[in-house]
Amino acid sequence: MEKLILTSQNFKDRKIQAKGSLDLFQKIKSIASLEHVFIEADFPEDTVILNWEEYVLPQHYAAPFQPLLSPKMYEYKFQYFAGFQKNNLKLRCASDNESGFCERFTAKVNNEPVFLSQDSSSCLCNVSWLLDFLINAQKLNVDMLRNEKLIWQKSAYAYELVLESKAFNKKISEIQVFSFQNNFEYVSWQHIVNMI
Repeated sequence: MEKLILTSQNFKDRKIQAKGSLDLFQKIKSIASLEHVFIEADFPEDTVILNWEEYVLPQHYAAPFQPLLSPKMYEYKFQYFAGFQKNNLKLRCASDNESGFCERFTAKVNNEPVFLSQDSSSCLCNVSWLLDFLINAQKLNVDMLRNEKLIWQKSAYAYELVLESKAFNKKISEIQVFSFQNNFEYVSWQHIVNMI
């Protein structure tokens, strides 16, 4: 099942379809007034750029396991993976820091973990959901079928960019966290699916 998770390690040998970048803080600030965007911490004065690569998701990919492997992420025909840079310096993997991982995927049933996969070698994060949210935030604001929100917050040891989604039947919730640690020297990504 690990080979079916939508992490950068499972796409590293696939053809890149396109590349691009955006100013992360500038984009979040531009949508901050929307009702499903929550700004709970100040933004650093630094510029943080998200540099993305686009890949095609194979059509047959993981269909039987999608409820456990993220229905949200599997909505996207194209998958986007990105690295981050602060003031033209590339952010390092959080595995070099105390958290010990770069990418982590967790599947839970009734809040009990049933599957965990993590990688410590990649400095790329799956940003498919994040890019969709940032680019289509105005449409999301009036789309009653998408119960999602974006949160910018600060924890005890990191700034965090959090995406949350809950299915209307309330049986599946998903959370994605981008953690920027040690004054934006390190980044990690985790995605949690919980089935109830």
